[in-house]
Parts: sequence; structure tokens; C-alpha cells
Amino acid sequence: MIPMTHRSPRPRLRRDDPGVGRPVLAAAVLLALVACGQSPAPSGAGTTAQDDAARAAQLEARERAVAEREAAIAAKEREEAAAAAAAADAEARGKAEADAAARAQAERDQAAAEQRRLAAERAAADKAAADEKKRRERAAEAEAERRRAEAKARAAAAAKPIEVPAGTRLAVALKQSLSSKSARAGDAFEAVLTEDVAGADGRVAVPAGATLQGTITHVVSGSRSIGATPVIGLRFDHLVVAGGERIPISGELDERGASERGRDTAKILGGAAAGAVIGNQSRSNDRGKVIGALVGGAIGAIAAKKTGTEVSLADGAPLTIALNASFKVTPKPKGG
Repeated sequence: MIPMTHRSPRPRLRRDDPGVGRPVLAAAVLLALVACGQSPAPSGAGTTAQDDAARAAQLEARERAVAEREAAIAAKEREEAAAAAAAADAEARGKAEADAAARAQAERDQAAAEQRRLAAERAAADKAAADEKKRRERAAEAEAERRRAEAKARAAAAAKPIEVPAGTRLAVALKQSLSSKSARAGDAFEAVLTEDVAGADGRVAVPAGATLQGTITHVVSGSRSIGATPVIGLRFDHLVVAGGERIPISGELDERGASERGRDTAKILGGAAAGAVIGNQSRSNDRGKVIGALVGGAIGAIAAKKTGTEVSLADGAPLTIALNASFKVTPKPKGG
């Protein structure tokens, strides 16, 4: 009978052990088969307890080697699993970082698009403002040009000579008193316009206040000539306009009877109506004063009704002259 040697129990390998892979399991099975396949010592050989112990130690050493190999393989697998997990984490982190970078880039692109939109709006607003400014400048230039043209036209019209037509009546008042008793032929006298003189185009040719210059042509005194009708002959020679220009005038004395109703008749002779009675009413104590308005230049004679009296015109006496001929006045530039 062959004695049984003591064998250490072999570790049981589990296929579902997470630390053991298929290569390790195959190696363990191979070693077990080799151990079990040792032929027993031939019958009659002198096996000893030492031989059994040596074989058991050898088997144990082999089992430890297998266990160490299995542990190394498991450690390597764990390292590989950890590396795979780390790689997965890195990939996940990379994907997250890529997603974050994509979102950031999208936000930057959106911000850039918004900036471009705002810049386009600002440019459009600036262009609209510039166009409006140019339009206003052009409108202002056009308005200034229109005003210049109007001013030029007004200046040209204002500089155009003003014609005062024949027949125009102007109101004047004597600047001194005249009397047939004291006056002498050849004496000068003056009157002043009491109303503006308008031309044919409506412009003022001569403003009120202008002076008319005249000459006494003949005098008949009632006190010096017994039985004679007192007469003062008047001739208006010039109209003095602005700047001292003297314009020759021609006309005749006229009167507007409405202002002299109820007075005695006085003879006013002169010009084309010489010898005609065109006169006013005058009381004997009114010194022959004639009320009217003076227009233009005239030659005329004022005669009293009664003999032995005198013709007397007071300072400021109003007369009228009707022009026989037209005259022109060239306006003076303002400030000139």
C-alpha cells in the first residue's frame, strides 16, 4: 500500500473572480494537472517523508508563483482599468471643455454680430444725420441766395429813378409870410411839402418836409397903386430833394374849394390858366390867405378882391400846385 503524502489544499479558482482573468485561470489549471499527473513512486522504492515534504514544498512554491502571477495580472488589469477610467474622465473632461469652448465661441460670435449690428445702426444714423445736415445747409444756402436775389432786386428797383407824372398835386405850406405891401419882384421865398410825393409806381419820390424854392415875379400893392387890384405873382422854380439836389419843376397853383367854402373870392392867376379865376373865398380881414395844397412848381398870381387892400399870406399858409410836366428823382442809397 502506497502511503499518502500530505498535500496542501490547492486554491480554488473562480471564473467570476474580478481579479482573475482567463489567462490566469488557464495557467492555474495547467499547474494543477501537472501536479496531479506525477507518477507515484514505484512499489518497493524507498520513499520517505523527506521526499513528500520536498514535493509539497515544490508544489507550494509553484502555487505561490501562480498566485503572484495572478496578483500581478490583477494589478495590471486594475492599472489598465484605472488608466481607461482616467482616459474616459479625460475624454469626458475634454468633451465638456470642448462644449464649453463651443458655447463661449458662440457667445463671442453673438456678441460680435451684435456689435456689427450696432455699428451698422450707428453708421446709418450718422449718415442720416450728415444727410440731414447737408440738406439743411443746402436749404439755408438756397434761402440765403433767394434773399440776396430779392435784396438785389429791391436795391435795383429802389435805385431806379422814380417818375412823378404831370397832374400830380402836392401839398405845401409857406415857410414865411408874404404881402403885396412889402414884397418886391425877384424876392425869393420857400415852402415845405406837408405830404409825401408818390411816383407813378407808388414809391415815395419826395418825402414830406422837402423844400420848394420860388421867386416873386411881380407885385401890385393896393396902397401904392390907387385903384389897382393888389396882386402877388409867385413862381416855384425848384424842388430840393435829399442830398440837396435841386430838381426843376413846372406847374400851376390850384385849390381845393371844399376847404375854403364861405369865403370871398380871390383871383389866382398863373401858368396855363393866366387870367382865369380859379380861386378861393377870402374875407376882407383874412389878408387874402389861401388854404390849399402845393404840388410841383408853378407860376401864379394871387389877387385880392377889393382895390386899395393888400394880398397877405401868413407863414404856414397851405397851397396846392398841380404839375404841368413830370419830373424824375433818383433815390439815394441808404446810408449814402
